[in-house]
Amino acid sequence: MAAPRLVPISGTRFGPKTTSAMARTSSQWNGENAPSNMVEPPMRSSQRKCRRVKCMRRRRNWRLGFKPAPGPRRRGGGDAGRGWAPERRRSVVRSGSRPRGRRPTSDPGPEARGLAWSRPPGLGVARRLRVRPTAKLAAAGLMAAAVVRIAVAQPVAPPATVTPASGGATAAAGGAQLEARIPELMAKGGVPGLAVAVVRGGAIAWTRGFGVASAASGVPVTTDTVFEAASLGQPVFAYAVLRLAARGGFDLDRPLPAYAPNYDVRGDERIGRITARRVLCHTTGFPDRRRGPDLTIDFDPGDRFSYSEEGYAYLQKAVETVTGLTLDAFVRREVFGPLGMAASSFVWRAAYETAAAAGHDYLQQPTPRQAPSKADAGSSLHTTAPDYARFVAEMAHPVLLQPATVAEMLRPEVEVSKGLAWGLGWGIEQAGGTTFFWHWGDAAASRGFAIGCRATGDGVVVLTNSENGLSVAEPIVAAVLGGAHPAFAWLDVEPYDSPARTIRERLVRAGVANGEGGVYRTLKELERTYPPEAFTEPLLNTVGYELLAKKQAAAAALVFERNVKLFPKSWNVYDSLAEAYAADGDVRAAIRFYERSLAINPDNANAKAALRVLRDAKPARRDRR
Repeated sequence: MAAPRLVPISGTRFGPKTTSAMARTSSQWNGENAPSNMVEPPMRSSQRKCRRVKCMRRRRNWRLGFKPAPGPRRRGGGDAGRGWAPERRRSVVRSGSRPRGRRPTSDPGPEARGLAWSRPPGLGVARRLRVRPTAKLAAAGLMAAAVVRIAVAQPVAPPATVTPASGGATAAAGGAQLEARIPELMAKGGVPGLAVAVVRGGAIAWTRGFGVASAASGVPVTTDTVFEAASLGQPVFAYAVLRLAARGGFDLDRPLPAYAPNYDVRGDERIGRITARRVLCHTTGFPDRRRGPDLTIDFDPGDRFSYSEEGYAYLQKAVETVTGLTLDAFVRREVFGPLGMAASSFVWRAAYETAAAAGHDYLQQPTPRQAPSKADAGSSLHTTAPDYARFVAEMAHPVLLQPATVAEMLRPEVEVSKGLAWGLGWGIEQAGGTTFFWHWGDAAASRGFAIGCRATGDGVVVLTNSENGLSVAEPIVAAVLGGAHPAFAWLDVEPYDSPARTIRERLVRAGVANGEGGVYRTLKELERTYPPEAFTEPLLNTVGYELLAKKQAAAAALVFERNVKLFPKSWNVYDSLAEAYAADGDVRAAIRFYERSLAINPDNANAKAALRVLRDAKPARRDRR
């Protein structure tokens, strides 16, 4: 059947009637009975637009579920009414005036003409505003103006904020393929979960969670997931101390004993040369962690860089003494509160039981959570990627500190290596002619990295719940900021796709699953797959000690034996092999290889101490290959 054709009805507004045929009503035109010479009068552009809009409106009304409400016929609604009537469908859409609040109908059938509309709940005045396009009549214009005033006066809910999953967000993050690439990096690098936040121009541009917070529970990582950030708390604490110093409440160059005299250094006058500045740039002379109840100073303060969390512990005690606040309360006052870092804390919270990610070893196995009840400025920070990105953005465009003070914080205080230095709390690197501030967090089974640039205001935060986390952080940072960054080389980060990672993981898995035999078969297979230079002394030593930690002494001895064969001039490989034999109960073999180690390195204190113990023990004879 041919589509209905619009025909003119008597009384049109397009001009005088030109033929007697145009005086006929639409009931006289019945498809094939219409005169062949009958044509529609020409339409002006505004009329064509009005007609198109009405057709679109009719389709929209049906889609939205409008139902005709019963009501009286409107006057003049018959075939003699003004306008256009569709053939075989006797409904009329008028262009004239109509009662306020009523809609013209498009319901087919003879009952549909002139009926008012009932609307579904929730479709208010603002939706009715779009019923009429460009009205010609003054009355309709006044009505539309009134409706506009009503609609504007009503409150409008703000649009929902949606974090794009791809496209513009990932382009801002340093490449259109970043979001697709991160899951691939995680799968190859053995990282169960991570969160990323990208800073552009001193503001957070994009943030996203990937993977699971725990391999055991399968709970997904979100932007609200809390990670153990460990040493990433050091720049935050440094920033809080600088705020205190800017107000005159602390002197960065005053000896710390003036603030906290009763500390754990005994009989060393060099303690009087340790200041907050030297703590923040790691030149105190303290070891990273003390080796006994008393703290020692290993070199003259200020002489060189040596990473030390003990220095941060001393400065923490001094600040707590001066302010009368605990560390967490102090940092909350100076940094967390003003920057809106609501999820961050140096002590464990009850909310972290469900919000915090679990750490995972390099085999992707969950490890027990670290729940610090006591704050540690050097290592106990827990935070989220967006929270820490707020801090990176503050470093780029400071609000809480004067820019000159931030510049002092990021001025190199001591050289670490070529292209690397240390400022106050932050590492400083030169990459491609650009200066970056950076730091990392290493909580054994949770690793993180943050880096930023004051010149551009750009930065990125990567928090992971894996021992393998830094291996995937490096390509993410390169994708966001571009270029190579010497910080990762200084940290000796193993690439996520390196043979060493595969060798380590496969050997340990084989040892745990099948003991000595499994390690023997896997090692043979790996030696056929990778070149000899892939089996380095540190790698095999690491694998051996990990097997020892998992109570696989025979498997560990097999790996150490291979290390001795590859590196016969190293005293350390004999020492490690002797330790494995001792753990496996072969005292004779342990004594023999400790002696070999001492022959190469007479200063090996560990071998001397072990020999004293083993020679007093009853020898045991075991068969060895």
